[in-house]
Amino acid sequence: MKKSTNYILLLIFFVLSAPAFAEKVGPVNAIWSYPAAFKPDQQVTFYFDVQGTTLVGRTDLHLYSWTPKEIEPWSNPTANTLLIPTSNTAVYTLTCIPNTLWGSPADFGFIINGLIKTEAGDFQTDDFSDANGNAFKLFDYAALSSNIAVVWPAEFSRERPISIIANMAAAWSNNGTGQGELVGEQAYIWLGMNAWTPGSQYNALGNPGARCSDVPNETNITQYNFWPDSVFPTPPVIKELDFLFNNGTWDKTARDVGGKDFIFKPATAGAGSASFTIFPKKVTQLDIMSLIYTPSLDTTGAGIPVGILTGSDRIYVFMEFETGSGALIPVDKAVVPQTQKLQMTTLPDGTYQFSFILNELFTETELPAGVEVKKIKFTFMNFDGASSPFGDMPAYTVVPVKSDN
Repeated sequence: MKKSTNYILLLIFFVLSAPAFAEKVGPVNAIWSYPAAFKPDQQVTFYFDVQGTTLVGRTDLHLYSWTPKEIEPWSNPTANTLLIPTSNTAVYTLTCIPNTLWGSPADFGFIINGLIKTEAGDFQTDDFSDANGNAFKLFDYAALSSNIAVVWPAEFSRERPISIIANMAAAWSNNGTGQGELVGEQAYIWLGMNAWTPGSQYNALGNPGARCSDVPNETNITQYNFWPDSVFPTPPVIKELDFLFNNGTWDKTARDVGGKDFIFKPATAGAGSASFTIFPKKVTQLDIMSLIYTPSLDTTGAGIPVGILTGSDRIYVFMEFETGSGALIPVDKAVVPQTQKLQMTTLPDGTYQFSFILNELFTETELPAGVEVKKIKFTFMNFDGASSPFGDMPAYTVVPVKSDN
């Protein structure tokens, strides 16, 4: 009897002492920092967006990280990793000096792997990591050895902090005939967007709001950090950043090659993806077809903002289809009325839609009556075929599936 009691007590001990497995609640929606570019020995504020998870609104969330090294034991988080709620209940902050928080690793590296967890460890997000392709990336200042200026992050947008970093020794001045004019000088940025419309509210000689800072332990490297909403009171979608530097009185400047203004366009994660809906399945000249183009998300998850396509940047769809004989019949993009028929419309959710009936797009000469459609290829581009805000647009081919009826 005593032996049985001991077994029962031992079993209870193991049950009570066994570690609980955390329930995963989904991925971290987005991570960013201010400043966007920083060194591990500088103070930085990280922002974690947990929208879409059950962690929204909780006050017991901690950062757990294992790269560059484990910051704290999983079972014993401290105030050092406690996330602070913001006015947006889905967004939390953590202000720290990375070298201090991660224990001054010999080589901090340029990625941070981790997750967000509750203090008790019963709930956690999915990992943000290099293995999953969503690790938090640090800026590598070595990039200034081969670039005059860099904008970070490369996928910048108006909703997130931006850092502009420049090598004053490599910058040009005097109409591109000299270099290094601002070396040793206090630099000020002259900043605008979208071909200088609008310009920064700090574009005035020597304005403190345009003052740049020297990067510690870097030679002749200066940096300007900003939130677009604070620099541009009513910022539109950022299609490009325009800037140059001066010494506060315009006696000396720092510019791009040839003495030109710096112009940077936001990078995207890809041209996008498309989904097609064809009804009915058997495609004939009289069937209504709908094509929906969904822009790909950038690394912040923001996607391509609604309304980015305006004026000359309107997107058009050009297409060709294969007839029953195997011939390819293209839409002649030089025919303006026909091109207008192929213009896509912008939907409120940020997607672009194009609906059509084949025999309404073509004349009888272009598409003889009764021709069986075997294949349709769509190619996206601007009206002039250039300067697309999406970058290089892919072609998509749809092979219609015939019904059994």
